[in-house]
Amino acid sequence: MSDYKGVLIQRLSLVYQAILQHYSKNQAYLKSACKIAAASYIVYSGIQKLYVAFFGPLSKVPGPFITKFMGLPSPIYDMPTGTLFASLKRLHDIHGAVVRTGPNSISIADKNMIKQVLMRDDLPKGPIYATLRRSGETLLSTDDRQFHKKQAGISRSMLDQVQKSIASTIDEEGYGIVDLWKIMSYTALDIIGETAFGETFYMLEDGTHPIPRLVMLRMKIAAYVTAYPSIFKLFVKGPNPKIINFVKGIYEKRKNSGTRRDDILQALVDTQDNPNPENRMNTKNLVREVFLYLTAGSDTTSNSLGFALIELLRNSDKLKKVYEEIDSLSFMEGADLFYNEQLKSLPYLNAVIQETLRIHPVPGVGLQRRTEKDTLLNGQLALPKDIVVTCNMYHAHHNDEYWPNSSKFIPERWIPGEEDYNQVLDHDAFFTFSAGSRNCIGKNFALQEMRLVLANFFKYYDIKPIQKEMDEAKNLRQYITLTVAKGSFFAKLNEKEESGGDVEVSWVDQQRINEFSQYNAKIDDLEEQYKKLKEEKEYLDDVSMELELADEDEAVRYKIGDAFVHISASEAVEKVEKDSEKLGLALEDIKQQMDTVQEKMEQLKKDLYTKFGSAINLEKE
Repeated sequence: MSDYKGVLIQRLSLVYQAILQHYSKNQAYLKSACKIAAASYIVYSGIQKLYVAFFGPLSKVPGPFITKFMGLPSPIYDMPTGTLFASLKRLHDIHGAVVRTGPNSISIADKNMIKQVLMRDDLPKGPIYATLRRSGETLLSTDDRQFHKKQAGISRSMLDQVQKSIASTIDEEGYGIVDLWKIMSYTALDIIGETAFGETFYMLEDGTHPIPRLVMLRMKIAAYVTAYPSIFKLFVKGPNPKIINFVKGIYEKRKNSGTRRDDILQALVDTQDNPNPENRMNTKNLVREVFLYLTAGSDTTSNSLGFALIELLRNSDKLKKVYEEIDSLSFMEGADLFYNEQLKSLPYLNAVIQETLRIHPVPGVGLQRRTEKDTLLNGQLALPKDIVVTCNMYHAHHNDEYWPNSSKFIPERWIPGEEDYNQVLDHDAFFTFSAGSRNCIGKNFALQEMRLVLANFFKYYDIKPIQKEMDEAKNLRQYITLTVAKGSFFAKLNEKEESGGDVEVSWVDQQRINEFSQYNAKIDDLEEQYKKLKEEKEYLDDVSMELELADEDEAVRYKIGDAFVHISASEAVEKVEKDSEKLGLALEDIKQQMDTVQEKMEQLKKDLYTKFGSAINLEKE
C-alpha cells in the first residue's frame, strides 16, 4: 500500500512540473487570458447591476437614483449617525408609501403592507440582524406578580432620588433642576434588574454599577456597526470582561443558592443545566441573552417615559388633564403609592402613553424583514425572493391619512367618545410593539411600568419646562431605539403640597360625578326591570302550581301573542316551566349587572369622598 502511494505522489509531481513548464513558456498567453477573464467578469457584473437597476423587479419603485446601484450611503442619509429614521421619513414624504433603499431593498409605510409583512406572511428577519446577532429568541417575560412585588420599592427609590436632585438645586420658588432622562433610565434598569434577574443595580441609589453604563455604550456602538458594518466588524470584539464576570456572577449566585424564581435568569440557568450538551447555552451566548433582556427591558421603556414627560411639557393643557386625573385618585388603604389595578382603566393617563408611543415609536427606522419566496404586497407590488423589506413605523405613525394632525400630541384620539377619537379611521395603524408572531413579548410589562412611574411621579411632583432643554429635545437619534441626541433632559420640579380650604372641581372630577350619576340612573332602571321580571316569575310559579292540580288531559287556554289556543294541562305545565326558567336566567343576568354597577359606584364614591369629604353628597335620599 505504501509503494502504491509513493508511485501516485511521484506521478502527480511529474504532472505538476509539466504544467509549470508549459505555462512558463506561454506566460504572455496566460496574462492575456487572465485579463480577458477579469474584464469579462467586470462587464458581466456591470450588465447585471444595470439590469437590476433599470429592468429588475424594483426598477419601478421610486427612490433616490443612487439606490439603483447601492444602499443608502450612511455619510449622506445617516449623518450624524442615528438620524437615518429622519432621512427615511423625508424620503417617504417625497416618494410615497414605498421607497427603494437599495438594489434589492425597499422601505414600506403603508399600514396594510406592514400588516401583511409582519402578520399575514410573517416574513423572517432581514440581514441587519446578522450584524447585531443575538443567540436565540427566548420567548419569556416576567409575570405580573413578580413585578408587583418589586414596584413599590423601585417607585419609592425613584421619588427619593428626585427629591435629592431637587434639594441640591432648589431656587427661590422651591423648584429644583432634575435630569429626568437619567432618572427614568435608572428606574427602568433597576426594575428590569429586580424582576428579570433578581439583582438590583442600585442605580437610583448611587448610579455606580458598571453594567448599565456598558449597556448604554453598546447601544451606541451598535448604531455605528449597522451604519458601517464593513469597517466596524474589524474592530468590534467580544463582550467586555466586566460583563462576562457579571453574568457569571449572577449565574453562580442563583445556581448555588438552591432557590428558584419565576424569571428570565432562572430560564437561562435551566438552559445551562440541560442534560443534552447540544442544548446548553455557552457563556458567550448567555452574555448576549442577558444583554438582550437588559436592553429590551430598560432602554425602550425609559426612553418612552422621557418622551411622555417632554410631550406633556410641550402641551400644558394636556399636562393639566393628567394632573386632574391623578389628583382625583386616592391611594389604596395603607399605601403611599399607586398600584396597577388602580391605573389600568384611567382613560387620560393611558391615552398619554399610547400617544407618546405613536409619536415616538421605539423602532424609529423600522423593522427589517426578507422575502422567502415570490410575494405580492397588498395586491400591488410583486417582489421576488430575497428582497429586504423595512417596515417603516415612524412614517406610518406620522401619516395624516391615518392620524389627522399626526405631528400634534393629542391623547384624546385614544379616548372613545372624544371628537379626535372619531376622526381616526383605523387605530390599527399602530406598530410600536411590532405585530404578528414577533410581537413584543414585554408589551404588558412595559405598559404597567409606564403607568406606575408616571402616575406616582405626577402624584408627588409639579413640573415646569426649561426652554433650552425643550429646544434641544427636538434633536433625536436612533441608537437601536429612539432617544434624545444628548442623552439627558432637565426640567424644574417641586414637591407638591397638600392644599387646604375649598377644593376645586376639576374636569376629571366632573367626569367622575357625571359617571356616578349615570350609574345611579342605570341602577334605578335595572332595579325596575328586576322587580317586573320577579313579579312575572312569581306569577308563573303560582300558575304552574295550579296546573299541577289539574287533570293532565284537561284543556287549558294558553295565550300565544294576542291569541289563545287550547292545549293539555301537561303541555301547559311544560311551557310555563320553560318560561319561568328563562325569566330566572334573565333575573340572574340583571343581578350580575347590578353588582358590577354597584362595585363601580362604590369605587367612585370612595375617590370623590376622599377629595371632597362632606362637601359632596352621593347618597340616595
